[in-house]
Amino acid sequence: METDLSTFFLMLEKETRQLIDARLKKADWNVNDHRQVAVEVPVNELFADYALLDEDGKVIAIIEAKKFSRSARDGEHQALEYAEILNHTQ
Repeated sequence: METDLSTFFLMLEKETRQLIDARLKKADWNVNDHRQVAVEVPVNELFADYALLDEDGKVIAIIEAKKFSRSARDGEHQALEYAEILNHTQ
């Protein structure tokens, strides 16, 4: 049986997001409260996977979910770029 690569990719990113959600919860962030955690935040033509928000709704951190086969540095680099763009637009 052949595996659909797009399903495989989504499954892996979904697993990564589950890990991130669990770690955010452990750190007392409510991923279901959009006043604390925004998901798929528009940044220019792209989307940041997560943005942590302060009490005024300003972004204080960006988190990028990457499938396990990608380097964590890829996500770090992308998150830093998004943070810089958002810092200039807030």
